[in-house]
Amino acid sequence: MTGFPADRRGAGGAVNAGRMLVLLAVAAIAAAGASTGEARAQGKVPMQLAPPESLTRGGGGSGNAPGDTAPAADAFTPSGEIVVQRLGGIDREVVGLLAPGQGGLDVDVWRGSSRALVADLLRSVPGTIASPSLRDLVRRLLLTSAPPPVSAGVDNVSILALRGRLLVAMGEPSDADALVAAASRHALGPELAWPAFDARLLTGDAAGACRLVRELGGQLTSIEGQKALIFCQLLAEQKDPAQFGLSLLRERRAESDTLYFTLAEGLAFGYPPRTGEAVAAGAVTPLNLALLRMAWAEVPGWFAEQASPGIVEAIARTPDLAEGVRLAAAIRAEAAGALPAADLRALFEQLKVTPQELASALTIADTEKPARAVALLYLAARAQTVPAARAEALQRMWEIAAQYGVRGTAARLAAPLLAEIPLLSGFSWFAGTASRMSLLAGDLPRALGWYDTAAAASGADPVALETATALWPLVRLALGDVRRLPPAPAQVPAADVAREDVVVTGAVRVSTREPVTIVETLPLDSKIALPWDRRKIDRWVETDFERHRDVAPARAGMMLALLDAVGDPVRDTLWRATLPGLQDGGASKPAAKPSTPPIAATEPAFRLGLDRAAAAGRQGEAILFAAAVLGGRDAGSVDPATLHAIVDGLARIGFPDLARAVARDAAVASGL
Repeated sequence: MTGFPADRRGAGGAVNAGRMLVLLAVAAIAAAGASTGEARAQGKVPMQLAPPESLTRGGGGSGNAPGDTAPAADAFTPSGEIVVQRLGGIDREVVGLLAPGQGGLDVDVWRGSSRALVADLLRSVPGTIASPSLRDLVRRLLLTSAPPPVSAGVDNVSILALRGRLLVAMGEPSDADALVAAASRHALGPELAWPAFDARLLTGDAAGACRLVRELGGQLTSIEGQKALIFCQLLAEQKDPAQFGLSLLRERRAESDTLYFTLAEGLAFGYPPRTGEAVAAGAVTPLNLALLRMAWAEVPGWFAEQASPGIVEAIARTPDLAEGVRLAAAIRAEAAGALPAADLRALFEQLKVTPQELASALTIADTEKPARAVALLYLAARAQTVPAARAEALQRMWEIAAQYGVRGTAARLAAPLLAEIPLLSGFSWFAGTASRMSLLAGDLPRALGWYDTAAAASGADPVALETATALWPLVRLALGDVRRLPPAPAQVPAADVAREDVVVTGAVRVSTREPVTIVETLPLDSKIALPWDRRKIDRWVETDFERHRDVAPARAGMMLALLDAVGDPVRDTLWRATLPGLQDGGASKPAAKPSTPPIAATEPAFRLGLDRAAAAGRQGEAILFAAAVLGGRDAGSVDPATLHAIVDGLARIGFPDLARAVARDAAVASGL
């Protein structure tokens, strides 16, 4: 790769050179702005080059930007003398896309919180939030229109910009762009522009991103700003300024981002850049993904593996990638909430799979990479018209997804297929998987229906008894004493197997009279519940210890902590069973050697912070603490005390149903 000679002018020369780059680059980009789309449209670049709507579209902004002049107003002094004063500007940090009562949270969601602490929490929350329910709550918080947290007078960080950055990382670039647009009708500074810049790159709107760069003009003096300027020069095919800019960046010793320099230099000097695994280091950023697209370069495996949900979602939507990279990215994006399950199904259905592969999917799935194995088993289940065969394929898909750490993705993928399998006692072998899938997919009536099916057959079927025993605390955790549910679809095709004329469950009525079989959903705009039963929880603990002896204390501790967090009356004698070495009444009996790695405890400051924020009713702060504590970790790697704090904290700040959903997700995801 061609390099650039180092300039020996020293630090002062580097600063002046940086300023020169900004002036030259802005002038070049401004001159090329009108022809940007045409210039790149002649090449095969998979990104939208036509400018989108203006950044100021839709109005919706509020408040004066720093430096704006507010209208004058007359006022009277106590002596009656008239003086002229300026109205205080409305803080544009109030801006949001969701109003309180219309999808947004309370208007006082930040009341009592420190601006500096909220800023730190916004930086701490990862783009991946393991619980879909908690992720949705965080998104609503970030989009809520509400007065920002108070400042101590020394921290002028933009909470709005941090909200935008987190939305981009979470895989919500359109939300981030719209949020900035609503707030920036007067002025756009670099801090607020970067979330919109990244958002537009991720959605393929490179021309719109470069329009932001032109608007910022000479304000882009940082290394990241200069890298953005060079990208826009390359987009406009301004190779000479781009070459000069790259030499100045090297002068500023900014070469650590190997991927950026490899791609940018290749485009600027006209030689094919090294692609794929040949480039082993660099920043995983929307800008580098845009450069990969511009160069038609292969996305390195390490890049996709380290990417945030926002970048992974953009990778998944790039049609010309290698199948393995795109499948893995799409599954990760769905698991993180950045890609709808329907889009993942559509991607799977575009795969080239032979009839022989579908017919032998259960056999060959073990030899495939996990992402393709999940896709193959989904397609095999979809192709099956016999309910038992479909259930078998879904069962295997669930097992592989569990090993891959994407149980929730498998559940959401399978939801439409699962709806067509009848709730019959003959499927007791599948009832446990089906109920757990339904729980993770949010289909509580079907989850209850599968539990009821197993419970009804448990008197004569040992498998059904074991399944009902294992499911009871999970379904109880999800439903509690009373849940009001929306209506479900009116009817679903069911089995071709004739059994009893009618089987009644808690949520559905299954009619199986030949020759037509229909599952008819009963009206569900009503209350359903699974009452607390002391005997059933005792039975679960006893049975779980028999089946999972080595890890039973940890499993029981997790389940009992979650049940306690949602307010169920867990007795002291049950807690005693979770103490290693004290089972069977033997205080001196050594604990069984654990077969799983120990669970790492969360930093006490985070857990205590969550508890204090919840106790004081600081809603937004408590939500961010919960998201920072849970993050993208699989629930099985989070200690029960931390999960208890998260669930209990969410219930205390006014989200009891969501707290149950988080507990439900954690329990199933941890393998209970």
